[in-house]
Amino acid sequence: MRLPTAFLWCFVSLVIATAIPFSCAAQSSAPAPPQASPSDSVPKNDSVRVNALELYRAGKMVQSMPLFENLCTTYPKDNAMWEAWEMTTLGYADTLSDPDQRKKTRALARSRLAKAKELGDNSNLLQIVLANLPEDGGEGSYSASKEVNEIMQHAEADFARGDYDQAKDGYLHALLLEPKNYEAALFMGDVFFKQHENGSAGDWFARAIEIDPNRETAYRYWGDALSAMGKNAEAREKYIQAIVADPYNNRCWVGINQWAQRNKVKLNWVRLQDKSKSSTGEQGATITIDASIQKDDPSLGAWLILQRRPPDVAERKIQAGISERAKISSHAE
Repeated sequence: MRLPTAFLWCFVSLVIATAIPFSCAAQSSAPAPPQASPSDSVPKNDSVRVNALELYRAGKMVQSMPLFENLCTTYPKDNAMWEAWEMTTLGYADTLSDPDQRKKTRALARSRLAKAKELGDNSNLLQIVLANLPEDGGEGSYSASKEVNEIMQHAEADFARGDYDQAKDGYLHALLLEPKNYEAALFMGDVFFKQHENGSAGDWFARAIEIDPNRETAYRYWGDALSAMGKNAEAREKYIQAIVADPYNNRCWVGINQWAQRNKVKLNWVRLQDKSKSSTGEQGATITIDASIQKDDPSLGAWLILQRRPPDVAERKIQAGISERAKISSHAE
């Protein structure tokens, strides 16, 4: 059952409104993932590491991949280097024209990411890739059209090599042939984001949303672009919209979690039953808010919105069991 949009807005608003500074966070919060000890990590001033990361951040996956391989050989317990090696290997796979070789290389990339996890890496990037990259390295299609699919694959290969202008030409070509191709618009925005042209990136993310407003990625990417521009409030709104668009997808929470980390706050998961009571009568379901909530409580506005939402939404919330625990489930896309 898909949760009603109005309820999701209320719920996420409550989660954020009741967020607390990290300094005030309860000691029972989950511990940080284990990291490699200093002796196991590549020294930050290591010339190979510096060069590899510069290439990686510039999107030059093919060029940086062998450097990360050398670093992982020398420092086999550095999980960050293993994650970077995986991502560059995945980028390299996009440059291969042979489907079988591409599949084998993608499978190899996944095994390297599994190694990073084994060493204690638990980053958002790792979780997303592991959840969406099959163990056998299988890949989906960008379009039902063979021509458009091939154009997209070539554009992705250009992107992996850091040839952004060539990649943009490919994505635009795909859009001319198939104007409703979500990935082509999304990846165009990502190219502009890589080039630090965040305003243009947002325009393309908006176009992707117009194509399919029920997919979370473009909202989240747009939030990243806004965040890079220093537009913190607007970025937060996009991250919330990502959750509303696709709440069953674990990836949709990445943006708002990173926003909370950047702003040094801890999201406070809310149990609706602790501050509200629901009842069903002839007029449908009604919500009564706990009178103990003070006027200066930052969550008051969200609670009032919850109380005033349409009765049929309240009824569906109760039927879905959300009043027992405000936690959104997920499924793989």
